Amino acid sequence: MLFHYSMQRFFYALLILLSGAAHAQFNEFGFGVGGSSYTGDINPRFRPADIRPAFTLFYRYNVSKVIALNLNFNAGMIRGSESHSDDPLPERRNTYFNSTYSAVSFLTEYNFINFRDKKTNSRISPYLCGGLALYGTGTNTYGNVMPEDVDADFFKVAIPFGGGVKYRLTKVLNLGWEARAYKTFNDHIDGVSKGIIGSYLTADPNDMDWFYQTMFTLSYTIYGVKCPSDQKYQ
Repeated sequence: MLFHYSMQRFFYALLILLSGAAHAQFNEFGFGVGGSSYTGDINPRFRPADIRPAFTLFYRYNVSKVIALNLNFNAGMIRGSESHSDDPLPERRNTYFNSTYSAVSFLTEYNFINFRDKKTNSRISPYLCGGLALYGTGTNTYGNVMPEDVDADFFKVAIPFGGGVKYRLTKVLNLGWEARAYKTFNDHIDGVSKGIIGSYLTADPNDMDWFYQTMFTLSYTIYGVKCPSDQKYQ
């Protein structure tokens, strides 16, 4: 029920965004490349060695001087391994996994500086972002754990949030760097939730998995028909 309600809200927000974009004067399209990682039962802490490639495609609608709406598609790889752990439980479980994921996110961004205004002394602005995402994963898990049934729904709900920095390279080109975390509401990204070995429970099913992205982006801004209100972006 929660999943279907969230999907309805997401697509309703998407419809509003696209209908507004038809009249928008500052549409921005871009792409990015970077890395992704995760934390969960197999990797309870961030481990740089497990970072894997990721990419993004996005559309940004600049609502005002500091507010923007961002619709993006992300995909990448995630991995985790317990081979590096010296703890008795992970050493006994000896599990590793490889996963691919894809996500569609709708974000609101807040820029601290109107970096597009030539009258300001800054071409750069830090920003914060947050919103709603639908994602799916495909995971292969190996080790001394009993195979587990994974939720059959491909799309699941997550809450993405983070921040970054934007830099106005030219009037139409923007560079960016962003770090984003996705809070999920399930424990199946790594394929280990209960982690049963024999008759013993070796994992915490109440500890939800997270995944993370760090991206370098390049975007192109399309300016609409000139009008007096456009001056705020020049």
